Order: sequence, then C-alpha cells, then structure tokens
Amino acid sequence: MKTIKRPATGRFLVAATVVVSVLCATLLAACGGSERAAVVAMTGSESADAASSVHSVQLEGCVVDQYYVPRTGSPVRARSADGRLLGDATSGQYGVFMLQVPARQTVSVALVQAGGESLVIPIGSVDVSVGACLQHRRD
Repeated sequence: MKTIKRPATGRFLVAATVVVSVLCATLLAACGGSERAAVVAMTGSESADAASSVHSVQLEGCVVDQYYVPRTGSPVRARSADGRLLGDATSGQYGVFMLQVPARQTVSVALVQAGGESLVIPIGSVDVSVGACLQHRRD
C-alpha cells in the first residue's frame, strides 16, 4: 500500500496571508486618504551649502477616486501660503502627479474641482513624495 503525503498547505496559507496583508496595508497607507499625510523626503540629508543653493524641488503625489482607485487625468494645482499659483499638473499613470515648486515654503496642493481635497505641505530643500492621495469625489 502506497502512502500519500498531504502537501504542507498550512504553512503556505499562513505565508501567503501575511504577504497579501502587508501588500494591502502598504497600498492603503500610500493612497488611503489625505487627512494625515505623510511627507517623505526622496533624497538623503543635505549640507547647509547645498540647501541654500536649491531654488525648487519636485513634489510628487497621487489622486484616487471615491473607491481609492488611482485616477488618471485629474487636474491638480499648487498654491503658496499667500495664494499665488505655483504650478499645475495632471495625474498620469497610476494617478501620480509631479510638480516643481519653490523650496523652503508651505505649499497647498489641491484638486481643481468643486469641493476637491487639498493638502498643506511644508517644503524643504529636497524632493518630497506625499504619502497620502487627494481623493476625487463624484459631483
């Protein structure tokens, strides 16, 4: 009589569940809303001389729909604290937008739509990536 071994599905199932959970948590953290945005510097530390010579930095963020699906083609506008227009962009593939903004000031980034979400971001002297997405709501 031949003995049939059962595959070790228990370990595989636990490992797969952990991997899927981590991926889902990462996705939700990256585009889970904009009430508390995490702003992450995209480059390392800077020297005082290098910081003083930087005039603009790249600001990267994302736009999602009401179901947190990345939204392509959404217009985004950046303004200074005193309301001056700093730049416009449109979300591209995966809902990502990129803007060049002046260094060392506070920038408001908002969707160009009635009631569109906005984020206020303190900009330093290094490129930044916003860890929360602007949510495009239906009218």
